[in-house]
Amino acid sequence: MRKVFLIFLFFQAIFLASQSDLPEVYTVKIEDTGNDISFYLDQAVLEAIVRATGNFEETRNSKKIMDLDLNSYVREYKFLQEQNKNFIEIKIDAVELRSKLFDLNFSLFTEKKLKAVVWVNCNLSSELKSKTYQMALDECNVLKDIISSEAKKRGGRAIYPILDSTEITFYEGKNMESFENIYFNNEKYSPDGWMYCYREKGFLCYLPEEPNNVFSNLNPYNSFLPFDAIQGLLDNISDPYRVKSGSKNKKILITVQGNTSFDALQTFKEFLNQNFLVKKSFLHRLEDNMFSFIVTTDSDSDDLVEVMLTDNLLTLSSKSSEEIIFQNIN
Repeated sequence: MRKVFLIFLFFQAIFLASQSDLPEVYTVKIEDTGNDISFYLDQAVLEAIVRATGNFEETRNSKKIMDLDLNSYVREYKFLQEQNKNFIEIKIDAVELRSKLFDLNFSLFTEKKLKAVVWVNCNLSSELKSKTYQMALDECNVLKDIISSEAKKRGGRAIYPILDSTEITFYEGKNMESFENIYFNNEKYSPDGWMYCYREKGFLCYLPEEPNNVFSNLNPYNSFLPFDAIQGLLDNISDPYRVKSGSKNKKILITVQGNTSFDALQTFKEFLNQNFLVKKSFLHRLEDNMFSFIVTTDSDSDDLVEVMLTDNLLTLSSKSSEEIIFQNIN
């Protein structure tokens, strides 16, 4: 009976999608402003690289990135028209891209859904009855759109708390130098990080001294343009969720206890196939309440666990340098 079941596993032609948060495809949409199509394809892959690595600063001027044949990671693209504007939607092979970046020794992001609180002081009270009020309000909305768009490109989310009338009066009546000790009500939003933007003649944004710490003091002497500020913030708060290449071709036994149905096994196989840390894998054991795979990886067990726990179906039971044991929660 066991032999029949194993034959069934290897020859059954059913595909089940992985439950991992690591995507197989990155989809990038870029407005068509008249450039050559290869320009947009390159830009889309560069955007995907920032998301895959979790770091804008590290990759934007990297010679290793510039030497890549970026177009080779494009699966397909199509032209769209929305609200009288032309766009190109580009699909990028995320699995191949992550594998190549890992081979180039870039640390890779585990795709944690990061959340940034962005406090925006539009400084509108003095213009409330002025002809410039609507223009100032439009500037504020454009800022929020820019920050939200950049966060979304990297798989994150920006949240904009609303300042009440008392807070507005307090914050607008102070110079930036007086904001050294403010962290507002960050904790009630449970963010991964935060920043503060203030409109005067234009918008400038400020990061905390420790961007990962919601209770950190603001640094009033270190201002950024909004684009640079959100990229810097996301670079900082992504860093704890990035994994690095370790020992080459290391073999680790991964055991899953609990549900050993065909569906569970196939889902786990797909999960391993899409995991950028796993170079090879094969089924090692199959019993009534457990199955195990031997995987070849360039990572250590800690980073492998970090990535595998992006799958919502597993909890960690134990780990060592040679074996990791998960519990299947379904």
